[in-house]
Amino acid sequence: MDAHRQWHTAPAILLVLISPVIVNLLFGSVRITNPFGLLPAALGWGLGALIIRELARRRGLRWRSIMLLGLALALTQECIVLQTSLAPLIGVAPNNVYGRWLGVNWPFLLWALGHESVLAVGAPILLVELLYRERRTERWMSNTGLVICSIVFVLGAVFTWYGWTQVFMPQAFPQSAGQVAPLSIALAAIPAVTIAIFALNLSPLSPRVFSSSGAVPRPWQLGIAAFVVGVAWSALVFIAYGALPHTHASIPLTVGAGIAATVTIAINRWSARAGWTDLHSLALVSGGLIAAMLAGFPLLSLSGGGTIDQVGKLLLNVVTIIALVLLGIRVSRDRFIAAG
Repeated sequence: MDAHRQWHTAPAILLVLISPVIVNLLFGSVRITNPFGLLPAALGWGLGALIIRELARRRGLRWRSIMLLGLALALTQECIVLQTSLAPLIGVAPNNVYGRWLGVNWPFLLWALGHESVLAVGAPILLVELLYRERRTERWMSNTGLVICSIVFVLGAVFTWYGWTQVFMPQAFPQSAGQVAPLSIALAAIPAVTIAIFALNLSPLSPRVFSSSGAVPRPWQLGIAAFVVGVAWSALVFIAYGALPHTHASIPLTVGAGIAATVTIAINRWSARAGWTDLHSLALVSGGLIAAMLAGFPLLSLSGGGTIDQVGKLLLNVVTIIALVLLGIRVSRDRFIAAG
């Protein structure tokens, strides 16, 4: 493979690798002592993010389509492949799962949809496109490559489903295994497919018309706001595991849905204004990612993560923050050069 070919495929390869690292390894759901856990994650999240990015850029779709496709992917993983939002939560008595109704762990599902669509799809795509800004609107794969990736993605989903629901869960958590009704899985496929079709048929990207009348928060302000929202969103997973046992589940679900709607509306408005830059996008991702990394420490501890896992996660998180700062410096420098 010549140098040009390697450069041509580098963004696609990086996206496949970075997606599971962000959503699983940096968060702590995959421990540093079990790196092989990244393989099924790469097949699901990595290839999924790459396929989503490729479809969106080929069709000239906007970021709203990318995030909706990420939501469809998260719903597929949660309710069809891993079924973690349908089976009783691991480590909780099957008949005592907080907010479980009609066979769905609603607080956990809401948290997972936001966490995974942002950190497994949106954030990795944005970061890789910032690293390869000159190619951010281009195809990263040939038609043959897209077909191969799609086939491997489907085969990977089957492999992950079998390994998790038919092997791991029955052996490690028999009390939670085998309790997902086929009808629930089939019903979950309906919104996932509907969201995907809707996202792919939204209006394509047109020349942006900026409004000079609206103000945009400074990047550092946006980063802090994203961190605060990220911490609040991470609280949902603790609530799902019973942190507020005497609070009716409808309350955190309503608050969570309100946060998601408010953030979506605000970002759509700000990103359409003249003052929005790549630095704003990076600050948005960085704040949310740091919040998720922070929330992962108590979860890792509660799940039995040892000292090596905790220290390894800390070191990876610190390296990630340094990398985000360096990327921010590069983006600021390039913007300054372009302006001059």
